[in-house]
Amino acid sequence: MLKPPARVLRFLWRAFMLAATILVISPGGIGRLLYRRQEGPLRSLWADTPMLILPTNAKAESDLGVHTATLAYETYFITDDFDYDLSRCHKSSGFGMLLPYFVFVWACWRFGRFHFFCHVGLLPQHERGQFNRFELALHRWLGKQVFFWTCSADNHRHFKGTGYLLAAVDRLKAEGYPLELRLVERIPNDRAEQLESVLRELADDRRRLHDLGVRGRRYVEKYFTPGAFAQRLPDAYQDLGANCA
Repeated sequence: MLKPPARVLRFLWRAFMLAATILVISPGGIGRLLYRRQEGPLRSLWADTPMLILPTNAKAESDLGVHTATLAYETYFITDDFDYDLSRCHKSSGFGMLLPYFVFVWACWRFGRFHFFCHVGLLPQHERGQFNRFELALHRWLGKQVFFWTCSADNHRHFKGTGYLLAAVDRLKAEGYPLELRLVERIPNDRAEQLESVLRELADDRRRLHDLGVRGRRYVEKYFTPGAFAQRLPDAYQDLGANCA
């Protein structure tokens, strides 16, 4: 007897769990509790992309008086500083498949606002790189506030053009330029062919290099610190018709 392909089995399993989740949160189930929960203080969940910006943005929103939390199913070497680090449970061969559905029901009961990074939500993706459209429909049906944020491309060297940078630095060091390279990875570069000439100019003009460093720091402090983000967030919520807290 032929066995169904693993992909078909995964699809059927997810369809079954999604149907069960809908029944659980339906008005005839605990859906009434999910609606009633929204009457309390606003709680906001930042999930599920394990990036440094996740806890940073959550901290900025908490400065506005919102009860915030962060959640990640998986973590890696950059950070595991999340309020709910579910990486161990998610790796479990048995419970790991059930975990997203329990987390979704729990999160809908506890939180009224959700922040996601476009392609990843609480429920499994139907297709790689695409947000689960049924999850979005359920959030809308339950009256949840959902905000999507963009993020950079996949965090790997070959996507970022790191090889061009390493080669350019090696050639300049071989020519006698006193360069010290400290890799700050996951930085995109769509103009890799100009790296060598730019580095050569900066190595020859130390005053300009210092001025650019000072200006760069000021720019980051003005726009990308948690405090600066917290100042812009109320305007973003207002533009989208949502209450700040």
